Amino acid sequence: MGAGTRRIAAVALALGVAACRSSAPPVEEFLLAPLSAERLEPPSDGTMSSAARRLPPLRLEPLVARGFLDRREICWREGPVRAGPYRYRRWGEPPTEAVTRQLVELLRARGRFAQVDASALADGWVRITGELLALHEESGEAGDDPHGVAAIELSIEATDPERNVRVPRRIVHVERRVAAADDSIDALVAAISAALSEVLVELAAQIEEVAAQAAS
Repeated sequence: MGAGTRRIAAVALALGVAACRSSAPPVEEFLLAPLSAERLEPPSDGTMSSAARRLPPLRLEPLVARGFLDRREICWREGPVRAGPYRYRRWGEPPTEAVTRQLVELLRARGRFAQVDASALADGWVRITGELLALHEESGEAGDDPHGVAAIELSIEATDPERNVRVPRRIVHVERRVAAADDSIDALVAAISAALSEVLVELAAQIEEVAAQAAS
């Protein structure tokens, strides 16, 4: 059963339940899978001590969401133009909050920065702002071949005020797609989580690269 068929079945079920009980079906809530222990392990190049690789403080402003994702309902996209939300299937928290927290968790676990704060008011030589561009289901025009998609675009600025060094702002865009194991909503959420995990790891490496340029 493809994604489009699944949506039709879900609507039919909702209508049937509503007709019988005159009430809406229960809302199902889902959470992003936590980052795996392997993802959270600090990178090691084997050339310098952990202390020598320490980078200056980082300030990550909470991500903002593209309008399509500015909701808790899990979203889908079918073909090039059709899109919408699952009315009774939603995230347990706003997607931008969950994704921001996972990025902070990853950066802290990697251990490269002296400090990582997720606040617009925090101090930091490295300043990051960004937008959540994708965190949804994507399938073919017939609702076939469902994938989880995640995409984030960041603006990274790094300065060293003590040496008056400033690295030009870098815009980084990372997107990943992971096939769902089957047509269930659980498999879809797992695929979205896996795609996001790949995006965050790539972004973390690029953030560290920009910060290292300012600190070198």
